[in-house]
Amino acid sequence: MNFAIPINYVSGLLNELHEPMSLEQMRTNLGVKSAAGGASLNETLGWLKEKLPLASNHHVIHFPELLGADRTKDVTFRTTPVRFDSCTVVFDFTEASDNHFGPPSVATTRFTVPLGASTGGDIRTEDIVLSVPETPESEKLETWVVDLDAMSKGVHWETHEDPSNTTATSSQNFAFITFFDESVATRVLNAFKHAADLCRSKEPF
Repeated sequence: MNFAIPINYVSGLLNELHEPMSLEQMRTNLGVKSAAGGASLNETLGWLKEKLPLASNHHVIHFPELLGADRTKDVTFRTTPVRFDSCTVVFDFTEASDNHFGPPSVATTRFTVPLGASTGGDIRTEDIVLSVPETPESEKLETWVVDLDAMSKGVHWETHEDPSNTTATSSQNFAFITFFDESVATRVLNAFKHAADLCRSKEPF
């Protein structure tokens, strides 16, 4: 028996052929959400590792009344992902200051956060005053601080300070990341919550 294949059918098949799609395009076509939604743990941690360096900034604080002159302090904030390949993530927060009237200082806090012990988090706004002493006219730098909460002081802090070359350790019930863009801060918090949900689902109980 001979079966005639309609030309329109073949034409339709040809029209559906396309160039190879990227993973992101496949996710979009399949309705899979972004890292802050329905992505896998590895995808979410990879997204967070990519975004954390955005929590960086350089600003100058003025001391107009100090020693009868306008003295300044240059401050640099930097957040660096260290390990984002499991349900325990590690990242550094560094604050470097150059006072211009004293020795420079650098303080780095390493946060070790077990995502399975996370209890959520929130975002708070904080202003960095760029002129000391503060006046109603003082310029301010707005920041959005992501607080990552954890149960039973499960977050490990290790802070090293130079030039004193001292190190202090403690256990806390939170870690923080300071961002300078509200939308990025919100997306990062949602991604951390999603990763924490996935890590808790891996627990054997």
